Amino acid sequence: MTVDISILLPAYNAQQYIESSVGSALGQSLANIEVIVVDDASTDATAALLSAMTMADSRLKIISHERNRGPGLSLQTGLEHASGAYCLIMAADDELMPTACAQLLAEIQAEPVDILHFDIEFVMSGKHDAVVIEHMSRFLCPPNVTLSGIEIARSAFEKVEHCWNAAGKLVRTDLCRAAYRRLPNRRLLLGEDLLAYFYICYTAESYRGLPEHRYYRYNYGRGNSNWQMVAADSFQQRWLAAFEIVRQIRDFLDDHHELARYGSILASIRGHLLVEAMNAVLTLVYPEQRAKAFFSLAKTWPMPEVVALLAYRCWDEPLAVRKWLFDTGDHDCVPARGDKTACYAFDPNILDGACWADLSLRAGSTQEARPLLLIEGSLDNSHRLPDGFDCRTIQAKYPSLAAASYGFRCHAIINTFKKYDIGRLVVLNHAQSLIFWDLLLCYCAGIVVEDAQGNDLTKKLLAREELERVLSTGMVVPGFRQNTNHDFNRECYGQPWALLDYRQQAAREDARAQSLSYRLGRALTFPLRQAVRLFGSHRR
Repeated sequence: MTVDISILLPAYNAQQYIESSVGSALGQSLANIEVIVVDDASTDATAALLSAMTMADSRLKIISHERNRGPGLSLQTGLEHASGAYCLIMAADDELMPTACAQLLAEIQAEPVDILHFDIEFVMSGKHDAVVIEHMSRFLCPPNVTLSGIEIARSAFEKVEHCWNAAGKLVRTDLCRAAYRRLPNRRLLLGEDLLAYFYICYTAESYRGLPEHRYYRYNYGRGNSNWQMVAADSFQQRWLAAFEIVRQIRDFLDDHHELARYGSILASIRGHLLVEAMNAVLTLVYPEQRAKAFFSLAKTWPMPEVVALLAYRCWDEPLAVRKWLFDTGDHDCVPARGDKTACYAFDPNILDGACWADLSLRAGSTQEARPLLLIEGSLDNSHRLPDGFDCRTIQAKYPSLAAASYGFRCHAIINTFKKYDIGRLVVLNHAQSLIFWDLLLCYCAGIVVEDAQGNDLTKKLLAREELERVLSTGMVVPGFRQNTNHDFNRECYGQPWALLDYRQQAAREDARAQSLSYRLGRALTFPLRQAVRLFGSHRR
């Protein structure tokens, strides 16, 4: 028999809350419902409690997994047994309001849509910051809009106008079933909600938000929703595996010839996952294993993006970053190295005063292999190009080299190194305020960095005493903000790692930066950033 609404509830070791959760579902004022609980191989008393509840209400269906498969595949199992026209997903430690199903059914019958998104009562279990409660409540609150087609996905993943988790939505069952069937037949430790909801958004034709209509009680801090500190190995299993989601979505869009149309949405998803992973490195990984987690992230994800994001998050704290990165011994980063040497000058005005003969000899200058001279800025008639050198410009100077624009610099530098197969860099002069982050970038890229006298500059400047001395000089680029205790929510518009294609020329990047980075800023700023980093501080 067809029912109006199927309530789906995956459960794993939920004995403490399962009776309350299932009881709230069965206690709905709308009688024509079914409650499908998928016991995901629980090892506690969950199965026994559910078995007892089925004796009292025939609308409760219990499906058991022989082995633990995770919430995504549990929902996939439950949806195969759902007979309702619409489905509602809930967690095993949350509750539904008594009239939720009746009121939602009335709403969707009055104005049919594929996705009806309602508000949630957010309840914190334990002691939490009031700001976190406010931000989480706003993240879960839907916008008062009606959307159609691709705008549904843009709203969720690019504009971040509504959350992409499963809770708080009444969805057409056939659409939801098709989405969960597309999940890979293995457990994804992070991001199953995001992947499934992307598939739902892709196929949905209509969406409507119901702000201030709170039909669901989200008990944050109960059960598995309370994030715990983890070791670096657990980080690799959980957060690095989540980047498979990007590949899954890319392959899906490629198969459907939709990569061009959904390109900015995919880029925003990449940004969300990278931000979440970096937040985990800084807030959830044990401090003594943070370096191992960071370098594993730099090997898995495009390295310039990882360094740029770390620099943004910790821009005014290079000493603290140096300590946890290089005092633990867990800094094994072995990328491929080039075999050519380049000299680097931050300011082209240094050209007239350098000893080019010695540098050319050290760089191995021959008629067959002329060393590169990399500069920032551009040469004019007052600058003489040294004999034996080819000249390349890494990128034009930005009016203000700040944390928000550092991602542009990372990609420009790394792309230049790759293009010319550079493995060693001789630094002639450098902006002191950038030295730590640039050295970290070169270190992760396997670039040997030396000064004009042949000293190992990486080893020298990554030493605590020398870095303290350099930072104390106060030598900064004009217009550069060394202290960036600004509001991330308002000033993250310069983050380029997810939306810009750095294979393009730097001039084109400059022209597109403002609009594209603004789009990414909207995608990464509150509320999504707060939702994925509840235990992280505003600035480390």
